Amino acid sequence: MGELVLASNTSHKLYEFTQQDLEKKKVLFVHRGVSFGRFVLFVSDGKHYVSALLEVMAQDPYLQAENNTGLMVQRGGVSNVTSAHLSVLTNLDIRDPQEVTFEVFIPPKHGTLCFNHGDGATAAGAVIVFTQRDLAEGRLAYRHDGGDKLSDVFNVTARAREQSTDRRLVRGRRAVHLDIGVTVKVYLESHQRPPTVITNRPVVVGEGQNVSISREQLEVFHEDSPPSEITFVVRRPPSLGFLHKSLPNSRRQHHSKPGKQQNFYQNLPEQETTTFTQEDLNQGKVFYHQKAAGSTNDSVLLEATNGVTKVGPIRLEIDVVPLLLPLQVTDLTLDEGSSLSLTSDIIKVKSHHFSGMNFLYQVIVPPRHGHLEHSRIPGMPITAFTHTEVEREYISYIHDGSDTQADSFTVVANQTEIRKQSQPCVVHVNITPVNDEMPVVAANKGLKVWVGSVTEITVQELSAEDPDTPAEGLEFVVTPPTNGHLALKSAPSRHILNFTQHHVESRQLLFVHSGALSGGFHFQVNDGVNFAPREIFSTTAQSLVLTLQTNRPLEVYPGSITPISSWHLQAVTNDFNGIRRNQSVVFTVTSPPKLGRLVRRLPDNSTQNVSMFTQSMVNHGVILYDQKKPESVGWSAADSFSFMVSSPPTVLPPHTFTILISYQANEHQNSLPQRTRLLTNAGAVVPEGGRVVIDGSKLDASNLLQEIPESHRKSHHIQYRLVSLPQYGTLSVRAKSLSRNQPDFSQADVSRFGITYAHDDSETMSDSFTFLAWAAPSSLSSSPPSSSAFSSDSSPRSSMYSASSASLSSFDVAPPPNGVVEKFNITVMPVNDQPPLVRSRTPSMKVVVGERVILGPENLQVEDHDTPPEELHYLVISKPNNGYLTLGERPEPVTSLPSMTSTTAGCTSHKQGEPSTGVFYFNITDGHHRPLYRLFHLEVVKPSVSMVNNTGLSLVQGRTAVVLTTNQLAAQTNGQVPASITYTVTAHPCHGRIAINDQEVATFGHQDLQYGRVVYHMTDLSESEDSFQVMASASSAGVDYGNVTEQTVNVTVRPLIHLREPVRVPSGITVKLGKAMIDASELARISRANPVFEVLSPPKHGKLVKVKLFI
Repeated sequence: MGELVLASNTSHKLYEFTQQDLEKKKVLFVHRGVSFGRFVLFVSDGKHYVSALLEVMAQDPYLQAENNTGLMVQRGGVSNVTSAHLSVLTNLDIRDPQEVTFEVFIPPKHGTLCFNHGDGATAAGAVIVFTQRDLAEGRLAYRHDGGDKLSDVFNVTARAREQSTDRRLVRGRRAVHLDIGVTVKVYLESHQRPPTVITNRPVVVGEGQNVSISREQLEVFHEDSPPSEITFVVRRPPSLGFLHKSLPNSRRQHHSKPGKQQNFYQNLPEQETTTFTQEDLNQGKVFYHQKAAGSTNDSVLLEATNGVTKVGPIRLEIDVVPLLLPLQVTDLTLDEGSSLSLTSDIIKVKSHHFSGMNFLYQVIVPPRHGHLEHSRIPGMPITAFTHTEVEREYISYIHDGSDTQADSFTVVANQTEIRKQSQPCVVHVNITPVNDEMPVVAANKGLKVWVGSVTEITVQELSAEDPDTPAEGLEFVVTPPTNGHLALKSAPSRHILNFTQHHVESRQLLFVHSGALSGGFHFQVNDGVNFAPREIFSTTAQSLVLTLQTNRPLEVYPGSITPISSWHLQAVTNDFNGIRRNQSVVFTVTSPPKLGRLVRRLPDNSTQNVSMFTQSMVNHGVILYDQKKPESVGWSAADSFSFMVSSPPTVLPPHTFTILISYQANEHQNSLPQRTRLLTNAGAVVPEGGRVVIDGSKLDASNLLQEIPESHRKSHHIQYRLVSLPQYGTLSVRAKSLSRNQPDFSQADVSRFGITYAHDDSETMSDSFTFLAWAAPSSLSSSPPSSSAFSSDSSPRSSMYSASSASLSSFDVAPPPNGVVEKFNITVMPVNDQPPLVRSRTPSMKVVVGERVILGPENLQVEDHDTPPEELHYLVISKPNNGYLTLGERPEPVTSLPSMTSTTAGCTSHKQGEPSTGVFYFNITDGHHRPLYRLFHLEVVKPSVSMVNNTGLSLVQGRTAVVLTTNQLAAQTNGQVPASITYTVTAHPCHGRIAINDQEVATFGHQDLQYGRVVYHMTDLSESEDSFQVMASASSAGVDYGNVTEQTVNVTVRPLIHLREPVRVPSGITVKLGKAMIDASELARISRANPVFEVLSPPKHGKLVKVKLFI
């Protein structure tokens, strides 16, 4: 829509200019085309950059009056006319004030316009034409003719014409004009004397009402100025209302008198006025509107002027008559049980508008701990009194003597003559307590304790009361007890001879027994003033006997969670009536179970491990044994834990609690009606890789024949069919394998020959197989019974050993109505037949000089499939020569390490000194095989820092900044101790800068990169790439990591072009490249320019042709 050019040479386009050029008006904008546009400016101080958007809106030429204040001249005098009185404003290219002319077309009637020569003399001739420069330099003057007329006016036509430097535009120069009327005010010599304030009285207005301000409240006079020329200017408006001037045609002007209050506040517009005249006051046109409630005083600050001189400031006070009586009360303070007279300083109506009036005070809420009374009627509470009675001090507050520290009553003031009342006010009474009550011993029951115990004394055994003394002020003074001593919980061994009631109530007082079985102490209670009679507190001790009454084995089903009840475990004491127990019976586990864990059930049904529990927890069934690894116990196993029982001061020696883990456990039988439907299904135990014969003592289903009628039993026998085979072994009968194709065998096979199970020597702890057993006719021995074979018992049989439906479907066998499907469990006894193996090819570890490093599985990986990690042991044969090994956090060197600690808790190797290489020789053993010997290499390296990430920065074209993070630049040290990494910019970018918080920096930290505080700002947007160099260094306490130098970080500008890949075109056909294939619209929008594509590498099998469009 145009361009920036040099003002002195419009053919010279500007792309760069300074602030000084703007101030000297050297920059010119030449408009062409559309009427609105904008362009981006980049402003720089040589270091920092900021962008700005300059909007340009073209308008038609105009000429406006910038100043037209009029003139003031003394009668017969001369006054200069300057640009402060008259000036114009235009949007034309006016560079010289001489180009703006003023032509007088109506001259002044009572004076003349003339030129001032600067020496006080004026030209005699009247001026018809003058310029803006004449006004700016003060060469134009107005001379009054000395007549009686005190006002004048003249009219001029302002003309402006564009003076273009382009010769081609001379004919097209634009011109505008504007007619302006200039008023002249003539004043007399007396007008220079300030006006006089004749009247300034407070304005009285009712709260929430309005009042007109008249000359009776405010009048300013000047001898030669009429009231209409005396103007009041509001310098500070009122704070509780506002001033309003009524319009000339307002009905209020005809119906209201000046100085009279009005009640039509709601109908008045809340439009404040800031100026009015004395004539407005005389006519009652100025109103004050009171708005704020609960306030009594307001004011307005005015300044009065006659147009020449002024007087002020004038403070006009506004007195607000409150709508409610302003009742004011103060607090009372008196001693407990005394009285205090009410005076006018305590209760009064504070306002001069109501002075001399008698008010009636009504007590709407009486005091709770006292009463108000008249001195002439003592003892009788009153609920009303007058202000005259208050002034004569007839009314008093009488406290009832109770142990209270505060009271209050609420009063309301009334004045019936003016029909006003006050808001309710609360009179607060502060009572100073008087200690006049005797302390009383409320409880003295004595104490029964166990021998040698530490027992708490509570308020049930010993307590004192005092209505006017707090618990902290009631002190017990005692004699030394004869069979022990008194102490506080904070120091049980420190003897005390005095304590307070607060110690007893907060359960801090203890009696520590020692010596005789019976005794006591004398005590006396006081509140600091009064003393209670002396009394005796007796203490009696009994011997505590703790007995472990029950310790029965707990039967647990494998994999279950079983509660330990009082039937299994119970400890009792010889409790006596009257002896209070401070602590219950506590079980402390000294050796936990190995095949499970002890847990406590929480209220939300979750569990947590416990090593200590009470008898109460056992009684409530919240202590459980969790057998969480059924595969580790086989068919049956035994577990136990050791514990100690205590009930201070008695402790029992350690005991052992036995846990029997078995599939025949009572807990399982309690949860299910019947464990097995067969006569015997006991399972078997086999050594790892061995064999076991399953005979009739382990598997017998002959009881199923009892369900066959007796007359048919001899023609039936027991038949088995495998439903699922064992996973880790094989079954065979008389050297013939049982398989999917041959799954049947009989009870006779089991009883005579037995079923042989052969384990596959895998590292497993258990196995099983599922079978179907039924009573089959001898003639149909291989077929399962049908559902209608017998009518005596057609109900299906099931047990917890039954196979799932998925297992049954493996052989397509469904349980018949009179058949039983069960699982036969096999426990595999592990055999340690595999030695430990070192999986690490070269056990080694790198340690930085002076550091401690954990030795873990990544350094030394050892496997042993048949030995748990805690049973693998390491023995260091030769110690390392460049450090030493420690266990955990202990500082002393070790030579024997358990595997679990080595791989998880960690061994550390450290040594202060120079980098070196060393080894230590060690062996590994599982206790069954020969030790395995290996070398472990320890390399102590020098602390160093290295660059681990330097991918460079990518900046989208059109953008000026990109954040530098650890994804683009990162360094790290080779040590385990945290170090502070610092990056120093050794070579700054050529076309940008590195900044934090918009401040250019030369150094930044690793945390700055992590939190995204480092930003690269590109200052030259014409460049496509940039780079800078950094040096990374690290430091920590007493460690020198060195540095990494000459790390170049490349900055690449990615073109803001969207390409469609791939572009498919038919062979030999000309295809137009459109925005669907290559699009730079986003770049055009940001730059507000038409992007130009430059072909850097032409196509190999075609060419690009620019086609001209013909219209």
